[in-house]
Amino acid sequence: MGKLGKEGRVLRREAARVEAEDEELYFALTAGDPSGGRAEQVFKRQARRLSALAKDLEQTAQYALLKSSEGFAPGDFRKLVEACARFQKSAEAGARPEQLRKDFLEVDHAWQRVVEVLKLVKSRDNLYLIRTAAQLDRAHDRLYRLLGLKEKDRPRLTIST
Repeated sequence: MGKLGKEGRVLRREAARVEAEDEELYFALTAGDPSGGRAEQVFKRQARRLSALAKDLEQTAQYALLKSSEGFAPGDFRKLVEACARFQKSAEAGARPEQLRKDFLEVDHAWQRVVEVLKLVKSRDNLYLIRTAAQLDRAHDRLYRLLGLKEKDRPRLTIST
């Protein structure tokens, strides 16, 4: 796909969109079904999704917030990507729930910082960025619940209009 140029980017974007819908469908169909290792599979797939969304958010933020210096530090988004990658690695390795919760706390702290940055963003000027962040927030929420963490402590994305 690298040699396709602009068409390759369009193809990659469409493939990512199909993959995202596949993950949404898988989650909806298997939610609450612990049979045959499905709970573990759902968890791994959601961790993978979170990591992919963090990368997408970082890339989008670099472009969307290029002109805005107010509160934007590319390192905030990079730390989120790195924390999500570590969490995904633990999930894929079949780490114990205690270790997964510990690794997820790193994701949580990084996500909190990104949420603070995104509060400064005008949503009408950055719709794609906000949409990507909202998808990540939804995946973060799902993993929060799958890990049995207290909902009241979860950093949430709020979109101002």
